[in-house]
Amino acid sequence: MRTFKSILAFALSIPLLYMPIELALKGEVSGGGDIKLAEFDTYNFESSEWMTSNLSFQTESGKVVDEFFTYSEVEKMIPEGWGLPTMNEIKTLLKEVGFEAAPGAIPPAYYEIDWNFKGYEDPILGEVGDGEKMLLWIKDNGEHNYVVIDSDELKYKFGRMLPHAQLPARLIRK
Repeated sequence: MRTFKSILAFALSIPLLYMPIELALKGEVSGGGDIKLAEFDTYNFESSEWMTSNLSFQTESGKVVDEFFTYSEVEKMIPEGWGLPTMNEIKTLLKEVGFEAAPGAIPPAYYEIDWNFKGYEDPILGEVGDGEKMLLWIKDNGEHNYVVIDSDELKYKFGRMLPHAQLPARLIRK
């Protein structure tokens, strides 16, 4: 009986994993007015201007509503003049902030980025918690590419994610 209840609960929860953000936020995103893009900090690195914190929505009371979005949701809410970074732009930024540098040679620009990782939403595993490796969407022409950044080890790698996964995004001024 316990197994049956577990299977039933799992089956009923699957549609929630694929719920659009508008439904998850009770229509406030498309309803207009009470949700807006949250303010974000930027920094001018050698190559370009970058967001130094995650893209997110904010209520009128100042509460951050969400920082995890599907790739298609991110593309719909990018402010004018900004865009998702390409693989080459991410590589350039990470090199400028000390990745691929000699040990012990971390430039001051490294400390301008908020490296705090708040997790992500996997369509199969559900919410994956805080950790030491940051996952971010990157421009990919429909391939759902992302970058994994290990700020402690100064390493990164690229990968592909399921279309309904929800990851944070950091934008670059285009």
